[in-house]
Amino acid sequence: MAPPRKKQRTGTPTAGQSPSTTAAAVAPDAPQIITRRITRAAARQAQLGAMITTTGTETENVLPVNGNAKRKQRGRTTPRAKDGDTAVKRVTLKGRLHLLPDIALEIQFMIYNQLQSRDLHHLSRTCKKFRAFFLNKKLAEKLWECARRNTDSLPPRPPFMSEPAFIHLLYTSNCHYCGAQGVRKILHGCFIRLCPSCFENSTTDTDWLSSEYNKHTNTNLHGNRLLRSLFYYDDEAVLPTFDGGRWKDGREKPRRLLKSDAKNIIERLAQLPQPCTAEDTEAFKKALVEEQDLRLQYSEPVQTWSNDREDHRKQELKDLRQRRFETILVRLRDAGWGPELDFLGEDDVNKIAKMPVVRQSCKLTEGSWNKVLVSLDKLLNDTRMRRCRAEHCDVLHPRFADLEEALQAHYVTLPRNARMDCRPTYIDLALMPECRAIIDVPASVTVTAEDVAAGIPAVVEKWEANMKKELTAYIRPHLPKITRRNPDPLTLAIAVFNCKHDRVPLHWPDMLVHRCFHSVHADMDDSKDDDAYTYAAKVMNLEQPTFYPPCDLYGNEKHNVPFRTSDLTSESEDARRAVDRMSAIVSACGLNPSKATIEDLERTDAWLWCTYCDEDSGRRRVMKWRAAFEHYSTFCSVDDHKWSRVDKDDVRLVHAVYEKASREPKWRYNLMDLDLSCSLCSAFDAPLYAMQVHLKKTHGLDDLIQALHDGIIYCHPSYLDLWSSMHSYVIDL
Repeated sequence: MAPPRKKQRTGTPTAGQSPSTTAAAVAPDAPQIITRRITRAAARQAQLGAMITTTGTETENVLPVNGNAKRKQRGRTTPRAKDGDTAVKRVTLKGRLHLLPDIALEIQFMIYNQLQSRDLHHLSRTCKKFRAFFLNKKLAEKLWECARRNTDSLPPRPPFMSEPAFIHLLYTSNCHYCGAQGVRKILHGCFIRLCPSCFENSTTDTDWLSSEYNKHTNTNLHGNRLLRSLFYYDDEAVLPTFDGGRWKDGREKPRRLLKSDAKNIIERLAQLPQPCTAEDTEAFKKALVEEQDLRLQYSEPVQTWSNDREDHRKQELKDLRQRRFETILVRLRDAGWGPELDFLGEDDVNKIAKMPVVRQSCKLTEGSWNKVLVSLDKLLNDTRMRRCRAEHCDVLHPRFADLEEALQAHYVTLPRNARMDCRPTYIDLALMPECRAIIDVPASVTVTAEDVAAGIPAVVEKWEANMKKELTAYIRPHLPKITRRNPDPLTLAIAVFNCKHDRVPLHWPDMLVHRCFHSVHADMDDSKDDDAYTYAAKVMNLEQPTFYPPCDLYGNEKHNVPFRTSDLTSESEDARRAVDRMSAIVSACGLNPSKATIEDLERTDAWLWCTYCDEDSGRRRVMKWRAAFEHYSTFCSVDDHKWSRVDKDDVRLVHAVYEKASREPKWRYNLMDLDLSCSLCSAFDAPLYAMQVHLKKTHGLDDLIQALHDGIIYCHPSYLDLWSSMHSYVIDL
C-alpha cells in the first residue's frame, strides 16, 4: 500500500470566503478555469509574481517565477518581504561591479588609467556593458594607449590589428576558430592560435594549391613559375610554413601553410590581367614579399615576448612545485618519516618529486595531503623495512667478517696452495643453527672474534660430512661398479661434476669456489619471505665497510647463497657422460680409473692430444687433462675417440714451447682475465698488475712470470677453466 500523499491546496474557496464571492471576482466572458492541486512552492512563486505585477517595479535580476527554476542560487540573497511590505528588493550578485559603469566618466578614466592592458582585457570580458565600453574605437586612445604605457615589455602592435585584438592575442590562450583553451603557441607570421584539430583543418600542403587555383581560373597553371616561386621554394616563399609532423615510419610530412592566406593570394593572382607580363608578375610578387616582411617584422617581437612569458610561467610553476614538495617533505618528517627520507638518498627523493600526486603547482591542502600519504604509503613502508634491514646488516657485518676470518684461519697455513682456498664461505655456515645461535643476538650483546672461532671446528666437520654425503649420493650411481665399493668415491679422479651452466670438470673440493654455486641474481632469489638475519646473510658484501649488496659487472644486484647440490646438472645422462669422458682421459694418462685420485693425476704431468682431430695431420694440439675435458665440448663432441699421450722425449719440446709462450705478450695478456693468489700471504688475491705491485713491494720479486713458474703465485681455483685453456698448444711432433 502506497503512503498517503501530503495535503495540497486546490482552487476551492478558503475559510471565510463564499463561493459566490469567488465567482463574482471572475469576469463573465472569461474562459473557464479547471481547478488543480497547488503545491506550497508553486503558491509562493505565484504570490511573488503577483507582488511584482502589483508593484510594477523593475524585474531585472529577480529570481524567476516559473516552477522549473531553482529555488536558491549560489551567490544570491533573497530577502523575505515583511508584513505590509509589498515592494521586492533587487537581488544582486556578490562581487559584481554593477555600479562601476554608473560612475562619472572622469572618475572611471582615473581608475582605468592606472590599469595595465591585461586588466582592461579582463574587464572587457566581464559583461556586455564593459565590452561595449572598452571596445569603443573612440575611447581606444584614452583607454588602451594609456594601459600600454603602464605595461612593461609589450611587443609593438602591428598596424593591421587593433589594440584590443592584439592584447586578446597576447593574453588569451584560446583557439582562433573553435575557442578551445590551452593553446599556448602563436603561429609565427599569422598572429593567431590554433588547436591541433583546427591546425589540421585550417592548413594544407602545397599540393592543394593547384586544384584551388583552377577553381578561380579556366587554365591549368600547375607548372606556372610564379605559383611555384610563391609557395614551393622556401627562399622565395611569401607565406610562412609550419612543421607538419612525422608519419608513423618516422618520415617528415610536407610543410603546411594557412589556407585562408593561400586562398587570398590565389584570388588576387587570378584577378591579374591575362596574359600576364613579366612586369605584372614581378610587381605582384614584390607586393606580397613586402606584406610578408611587414608581418615578420612584428612577428619576431611577438614570438620573443611569448617565449619569455612562457619561460617565466614555467619558472613560476617550477617554484610552486618546489615549494609544495618542500612542504610535503616537512610534513613527512613531522609525521615520523624522517629516517626513511634520509635513507632514500637524493636520487630516490627526486623520484618522489616526479610523482603525479606530488608534482603539482597548486597549494597543498588537507585533502591533497591525504592523497599524498595514500600514494606514498607503500613506498614509505617498503623503505622503512629496507632501512631496518640495512641497520641490521650493519650490526651483523663485523660478525660475519669474524666468521670468514675464522674459516680462513682454520683452513689456511703458509705457504698457501690452491687446495686451501677450496673451503666453505661464511654463507655456508651462517645459516646453520650452531653459528646462528652465536651471531644472531641483539646489538647490545658483544660478540668477539674468539666467540665465533671457538665453535668453528665442530661446525666445519658437520658441514663437510653433510656435503660429502649429498655429493656421494649424487655421483655414486654414475661411477663404474668396481668403484662403488670405495668408501670415499669423491677422492677419485673420475668423480667429476658438471654445473648447469659450464662444462668444466669439477672435483671435490674445487667445486666449492666455482662461481655458479655461491651467488644468484636478486630477481631469481625469492628473499621476500626471509627473516632479517637470512636476508642480511644473503646481501652481505664483506668487501664493503657498510651495507652495500654485491653486484655483477653490469650493476645487477646479486645474493649470496649456500652451496647447493641442486645447482648440479639434473640430467643423469650428462653426469654419466662426464664420468666416461674423464675415465678415458685418466686411462690415456697411464692411470687406473678405478683407483687413481686427483693428486695422482696432477703428479703425472701428462700431455695429451686428440687422435680424432689430429690423426691425419702432422701438427698436434697438446693439452693438459683439464683442457682435454673441455676439448669435448669446444672442439669435437665425439665420445668414442681416443686420447694419445705425448712421449717423454716430446714432453721436453712441449715444456720449451710452454716456457717460450709464457714470455710472450699474448700469454701475459690472457693472465689479465684471471685472479692470482700469493702463496706467501694468507689472504691476498688480485689481478695481474696488482699482484705485480704486491710482489715487488712486499716480497721484493720483480719477475711475475718466474714467480708463477716457481709456485710463489698461482691461479685462483675459481678461474681454473680459463687457466686450463692457456695450457693448450699446437706444435709439430
